[in-house]
Amino acid sequence: MSDKTYIKKMGHRFLFEEGVWLAAGFFRNGDGSTMHLSGRTEISHRENIWINRGFMEIEGDTPIRIENTCEIIPFERGSDATTWRSEDPGLGTLVGTYAVVGDSILSAFRTEDGSFYGTEYIKNVDPDTYANRGVLLHHGRIVSSWSATLTRS
Repeated sequence: MSDKTYIKKMGHRFLFEEGVWLAAGFFRNGDGSTMHLSGRTEISHRENIWINRGFMEIEGDTPIRIENTCEIIPFERGSDATTWRSEDPGLGTLVGTYAVVGDSILSAFRTEDGSFYGTEYIKNVDPDTYANRGVLLHHGRIVSSWSATLTRS
């Protein structure tokens, strides 16, 4: 079985295929303020690493742009989980795991010291659309959460 066949069997395009995805939705900070968000992420594959490079722009009185580059270890044949790492300008190094569970990709992540942690849920709606939900916590308190739709460009 070729790698392409294995990827196709996974049933997901996000992460598993190179491409550009646009995000639109809502961002909620820890004090409960909700703002519109928009963003873009590009998935590229190298021989031993997949790159998820993107940004999220949060509207508001003072707009915020969060940029991130995530390095993903490619899924091994027969495995439904892998690890990832990114350098976040505000939080430092984040480490996490992606796990494919049916129609969804789940992620659990944390800073290296464990003080910040969170989860993300990426559900396949159709081949070019995913519903994305996530939360970031600090010592048990919500720092931010988000609800977005990812659409393949």
